[in-house]
Amino acid sequence: KTLAGFLPSSNYYWRVRAKNPGGWSSYSPTYTFGTELATPMLVSPANNSTGQPTNITLQWKPVASVTSYRLQLGTDSTFTTGLIKNDSTITDTSRFVVGLTVNTTYYWRVNGRNAGGDGPYSSTWTFRTGTPLPAQVQLASPPDGQNVSGDNVRLSWRPSQPFVNRYWVDVAADSSFTFAITDSNVVDTTTVAGQLLPNRTYYWRVRAGNPGGWGPYSEVRRFNTMVTGIDGERELPKEFALSQNYPNPFNPSTVIEYALPRDATVRLEVYGVLGQHIMTLVEEHKTAGYHMTRFDAKQLPSGIYYYRIAAGDFVQVRKMLLVK
Repeated sequence: KTLAGFLPSSNYYWRVRAKNPGGWSSYSPTYTFGTELATPMLVSPANNSTGQPTNITLQWKPVASVTSYRLQLGTDSTFTTGLIKNDSTITDTSRFVVGLTVNTTYYWRVNGRNAGGDGPYSSTWTFRTGTPLPAQVQLASPPDGQNVSGDNVRLSWRPSQPFVNRYWVDVAADSSFTFAITDSNVVDTTTVAGQLLPNRTYYWRVRAGNPGGWGPYSEVRRFNTMVTGIDGERELPKEFALSQNYPNPFNPSTVIEYALPRDATVRLEVYGVLGQHIMTLVEEHKTAGYHMTRFDAKQLPSGIYYYRIAAGDFVQVRKMLLVK
């Protein structure tokens, strides 16, 4: 008798008896057999995925009646050469593998085992490792809290590892970097932060990047731009002023700074090239001193825009360029 439809990874028992006109015989002894183990289903990393870490967990779904699994991992899809893992002692449904090579394609498969022998291998999946992210950047100078003179300061840091092709530098007048001026294409370990206002505290941080992405930010440091009068007191602006936005050209945001020699109600607006009102950036009473605000133009098309300040009797207009 030929039977079909048995479940995989299962044990079955069978017996037989015979019949004639005199009746049924006794049953035969009971025999048992097990069906072939089911094929494991791989879970992660996803098939054909890229940019995977060099220390990675390979995972698959459990198979009934299995007492252990064999994992094969290698750089050859046939597993005849380049086999770097051939572990048949795994009792869980995952295996953590360390020390893979960067930017390399790997192939892997799994089968189940029990006292009856080996089951069939899963389908072969592949993944490719990426470049490890750079380590945290270590800042060099200026020291934290340093007082600097002038409207620019040179920032420097130590090279990051393992492979870095660019650095991202944030400079801001607030420690949360809400108004950060960002340069994400610095290729050296130093840059100059310019167009700084006097008598202000600035914060800065750096992170390193490579084809794998951006590493973690460095610590946050601060420096103070100092301008003192004869009596050593911090000076207020001597006149109203509207500075040129920076960066300029910009995409998609830029910072606008202005100076008030005395308290004043300030209205700062942005207009299109045809004079149409785009946005009001500031409309409030401000104390004497140096102020800054950010103009975010991510919803606007490329082109020339104008920004206008009115503070008491002082009115000034400047031009800026959005390039996307």
